Amino acid sequence: GRLRYGAGKRRGGGGAGGLVLQENYYLVADTYTLTVGNGGAGRNPSAGRSYSGENSLFDTLITAIGGGGGAQSAGAGSAGGSGGGGGAWDGGADGAGGIAQQPLQVGDSLGFGCNGQAGSGAMPGYGGGAGGITDGDPADFSTGMEVWGVTYAAGGRPRRGTDAKSGAANTGNGGDGRGTSGTSGQTGKNGGSGIIVVRYPAY
Repeated sequence: GRLRYGAGKRRGGGGAGGLVLQENYYLVADTYTLTVGNGGAGRNPSAGRSYSGENSLFDTLITAIGGGGGAQSAGAGSAGGSGGGGGAWDGGADGAGGIAQQPLQVGDSLGFGCNGQAGSGAMPGYGGGAGGITDGDPADFSTGMEVWGVTYAAGGRPRRGTDAKSGAANTGNGGDGRGTSGTSGQTGKNGGSGIIVVRYPAY
């Protein structure tokens, strides 16, 4: 997403992809199709919300939903596995955070995610909520979940200029919002692609 300082436009970061963790999941010997979703692309200054990420699928059994795009100005963040952060105007209206869809799924696709934080005219709105945490302290909204020693599904934050970073590949992390201290906005950072991890004991 994009942040714009001085001109008063502020943008939330991208939501993390939803995280689905299935332990003691039994499979029969067969061939399974895996689809790893791409991260959502940050949009240029003339566009609206950043793009949401694509879903990752384990055959027809499990779907991890891509993260929601961050909003610009006073717009609402997009819904996704975790929701995108809302945008804001200085001293004006604040955009709502996007809705987390992963916790709303049923069956084996039920997983982790949280809503994006609303924007704030007093300060840049935080990024979309990260998989594996609950709504609460805004400072924790970009925290992901550690699974087997690796952290996945961290939401993007709003940043200034070169401080903004893209989500790392195969993490499901959201991309940061981006802005400058002047009146010209900059293209937001891209979200990280998803990942499917299958772990099994060796007998």
